[in-house]
Parts: sequence; structure tokens; C-alpha cells
Amino acid sequence: NPSTVILTSPIPGRISGRPTFFLLRPVIGPTGDVLGVLAVGLDAGYLRDFFREIAVSADSTISIMRDDGTMLASSLRDDALLGQHFPNALSLRLLRELGPAPAVFTDAPQSRAPSLHLPRIMAPRRVEGYPAIVTLTIGQSVFLKPWRDTSVEIVLAATLLSVVTLLVLLRVLRLMQLSDAARRAASEQALLAAIVDTPSALTAVLDCAGRVMRANARFSELFGGRFDLYGA
Repeated sequence: NPSTVILTSPIPGRISGRPTFFLLRPVIGPTGDVLGVLAVGLDAGYLRDFFREIAVSADSTISIMRDDGTMLASSLRDDALLGQHFPNALSLRLLRELGPAPAVFTDAPQSRAPSLHLPRIMAPRRVEGYPAIVTLTIGQSVFLKPWRDTSVEIVLAATLLSVVTLLVLLRVLRLMQLSDAARRAASEQALLAAIVDTPSALTAVLDCAGRVMRANARFSELFGGRFDLYGA
């Protein structure tokens, strides 16, 4: 078929030695004879570096596979994957089962590492006119970042609220202590007043210098007046 484009597996380039895959198309003459083959080589290493530059995060990948599952190029720095055959790759299964869906969230095992079940978003697409599939995979660091940022804000808000609550609690305890001290002082004052004002006894309160600060009526009557005794 003259319109058919053939994709080869990556092979070392004759000049660069870098993994290279080729797009081949036959050239057909007016009489139907094959005049030759057009070949365009694509450097898988160049594509890898380009994909890594446009990837949205370190755990996100871009890859090109042949429609039979052969890896042609990838942003992963593992040239050993190039040319490997993954007939049950998740990209192929998604296209077979769902068609060109916008994107799919999955934690299915990875073809290159079946033991890994990392959550990710995948968007495989067939390249029109070519037997190739391009797959964009977005790692969890991208779609979990808003949640992590919100979690940090929640933790900070909770910490601030805890500090404010602690300060309010300490203030309340201080006020309770002051209130308790005031109640004890008032009780002591009331008891002292009751003792001093007892009519059947001579009672007076003196300071450290011996001055009469308070006396009951009986004391004042006997010693000639309460205020006259200050400093006596």
C-alpha cells in the first residue's frame, strides 16, 4: 500500500550511535513500480529530552509506542525500554476498551514495572495516519498538590487556633485565680470586721509601727476616740 507508513523499532544510528527509529514509505512510480523508499529517522534521545522539558512534573511521562506495543521513545531515562514489546500495555487496553477517552484515572500496574501500583492520570491518543500511540501520564504529585497545599493551610490554621485557645485558657485561669484571691480577701476582711466589731471585747488592729489602724466602738470609748489614737 503506497500510503502505508511503517515504523521500525529503535536501532542504533550508524553515525550517532543513538537509538533511532524510522518512518518508511514506499515511492511508487506511474506504472505501479516501486521506485524506492522514503526514510525519516527520529532520534529517540532527542525526543526523550524534549518530552522531559515539557512534562508537567518529575513523575509525569510522555511516550510513543507503535500500535503493537513496541516502545519507540519515552521521557524516562531508561534506553533499555526502547524497542521492548508491551502487547498488553495499559495504553493499548484503554484505547481498545474505551476508545479516545479524554483521560482516565488509574492505579493499574505499569507495564515496565508490574509491581508498581501508582495512582496516575493517563491520556493515550492514536496518531492519525501513523501506526503510533502517544500517551501522556500525569503523576500524583500534580493532582495531589492542591490537596497538600490545602492540608498545609488546615494544619497552620489548626495550630494557630490551638495557640489562641491556649492563650484564652491561660487568661481564664488567671482570671479565676484573681477572682478566687479576691473572694478569699473579702472573706478575710469580713471575718476581721466581725472580730473587731465585737461589742463585748476591746479590739484594735495595729500596723507594724504600732499605729492603730482600726478599733471597735468599745476600744474607742475607753481610749477617748478612735482617730485620736493613730500614732499613739
